[in-house]
Amino acid sequence: MRRFISRNPYTGKILKEFEFVTNAQLDEKIARAGEAVKLAFGQSQTEKVRHLEAIAGVMERNINNYAEIVTA
Repeated sequence: MRRFISRNPYTGKILKEFEFVTNAQLDEKIARAGEAVKLAFGQSQTEKVRHLEAIAGVMERNINNYAEIVTA
């Protein structure tokens, strides 16, 4: 299977390799995302805020990891 290779543009070092998804896998991911959007439409403003705050908490707890990824 084909792979996508992420390289540090300065050093050329391989940071990570990813396998491409198949068309069927992509279709499934798109369908699941569509279902999530439909669920979100049914949520109250309060529920949406609670979910966004939970996402923000995960991002804050992993800020150093994200910073390393972005700067690499």
